[in-house]
Amino acid sequence: MRSALIFLMICGFWQSPTQAQEWAVATRDGGRLAPQGYRTVHEIAAWLTAQGDAFPRHELVVEGCEPNVVTDPHLSRTELVASELFLAGVGPGRVIVELNPAGCGDSVAVWSRRAPPRLSHFDMPRLHFESGSTEITALHRWWLRRTRFHITPETRVLVDGHTDTVGPDGLNQALSEQRAQAVADQLIFMGVSENMITVRGSADRLLARPSTGPEMLNRRVSVHLRRPRSDGSYTPW
Repeated sequence: MRSALIFLMICGFWQSPTQAQEWAVATRDGGRLAPQGYRTVHEIAAWLTAQGDAFPRHELVVEGCEPNVVTDPHLSRTELVASELFLAGVGPGRVIVELNPAGCGDSVAVWSRRAPPRLSHFDMPRLHFESGSTEITALHRWWLRRTRFHITPETRVLVDGHTDTVGPDGLNQALSEQRAQAVADQLIFMGVSENMITVRGSADRLLARPSTGPEMLNRRVSVHLRRPRSDGSYTPW
């Protein structure tokens, strides 16, 4: 009977909820943490470092709401806390930003969980452009900041530019390459190594929506992330 009870207790431990620790990081308006918030960030980093690489590994979930990304191009509170965790020594790929519309307040929730198996590839939402434009908008930068959290040192990045079918082939090829390079430049500005990025222009050869005229869905840049598989190889582009 006692051995059965011990067995059930062990099973309960391994099957317990993934949340292992939780913190509230105090913030202020204007894109800053409160003094207590900075202390909490370093407490979180110290706790995660103490876990080492022993199984199960942990990752941190930073949960909060987002501002209006079109009118407010500044870092949201969740992204600010994630960035401060990076500066405090938490490695890339161990911080996940999640949105919670009900999570708006004067603090951001941070909690730990067992890290799930990582996918070998990740495709971010497409960035769409006005006709003939290569301009990086506030919304583009917001999506790229979110994508940055998925990029680890072993990640390989493909930035693929596209156009619609309006215009001559040569112009569309050049425009697709310029759009891709503009996005790649933003990622480099955000700290991604240039050696990790491949820039490609596909013009109108890979249409998201078949069309012979202007089409916003075709005027886009796609960002694809690849991580090494168990044998060290990468999923082909």
